Amino acid sequence: MFQGVRFKRILVSIIFILILIVSIHVTSHEREEVTFLERIIRDTISPLQSLLNSTGARVSDYFNTVIHVKKIKEENLHLTKEVSQLLAENNELRRAQKENERLRRMLGFKEETPYQLLPAKVIARDPSNWTDTIIIGVGEKDGVKKNMAVVTELGLVGHIISVTNYTARVLLLIDSRSAVGARLERSRDLVIVEGLEEEETHFWMKPLIRDVDVKEGDRVVSSGLGGIYPGELLIGEVIQVKTDEYNVTKHALIKPFVNFMKLEEVFVIIGPLEEEF
Repeated sequence: MFQGVRFKRILVSIIFILILIVSIHVTSHEREEVTFLERIIRDTISPLQSLLNSTGARVSDYFNTVIHVKKIKEENLHLTKEVSQLLAENNELRRAQKENERLRRMLGFKEETPYQLLPAKVIARDPSNWTDTIIIGVGEKDGVKKNMAVVTELGLVGHIISVTNYTARVLLLIDSRSAVGARLERSRDLVIVEGLEEEETHFWMKPLIRDVDVKEGDRVVSSGLGGIYPGELLIGEVIQVKTDEYNVTKHALIKPFVNFMKLEEVFVIIGPLEEEF
C-alpha cells in the first residue's frame, strides 16, 4: 500500500511538471489571447506579486531613508565642527586685529611724543579697596625712578610711587589720593583734577579761579605745573558741570580717556627727547 501512495505522488508531480512545461511553452509565444490556465495562474499570483512589490518598495524606502538620515547627521556634525572652527578662527583674527591696532596706536604715540618713553607690561594690580595702583615690569635697572609719569597712547595714567630693581608701583589718577594740575584745553583755565573715593571711573575737577570757563565736552590736559607730570597730556572730557550752593564756584565731573580697568601696557616717561645736532 505504501508503494501505491508513493507511485501516486510521483505521478501527480510528473503531471504538474508537464502542465508547467506546456504552460511555459504556450505563454512563451507572442499572442493576443490568454489561455484559461494562464488566466488562473495570473489571477492567483497577482495579489501576492502586488503585496511583494509594495513590501519590497517600502523596505527599500525605509533603508534608503535610514541611510539618508545617517548621511545627513554625519554632514551636520561635520558642518558643525567646521562652523565652530571658523568662529574660533574669526574670533582669533578679530583679537589679533584689535591687538595690532592698539600696538600701532602705541607705536604712533611713541614716535610723535616729545618724550623718551619706556614701554612696560602691567604685571599686577593692587587687590585692596584702599588704593588704586598697578605693578609694571620695569624698575631701577631700566632707569625708572620715583615720581616719573606713566601714560598710554590715550592719556595720563599716574606716576611711580615706589621702585625695585625690576618692578615699579604706579599710583593711578583715579585713586582718591591722586591730584594733578591741569588746564581746560579750550579756555586754558587752570584746575585741579582729583580721584573720587566713591567712584573709580571718573575724576572730580576743582577750579583754581572763581570764574572758570568750563563747559560739557571740554577736554582737560595736564598743566605741566607741579614737577611730576609734563604738560599737555590728555586726562579726560568734562561730562557734567556743577555749581555750588551759592551759584559762585563751578566744579565738573570728568570722564577719563584711559580705561583704568583694562590697562595692559603703559609707557614710563623717562625724560625729554635728546635733541640731535
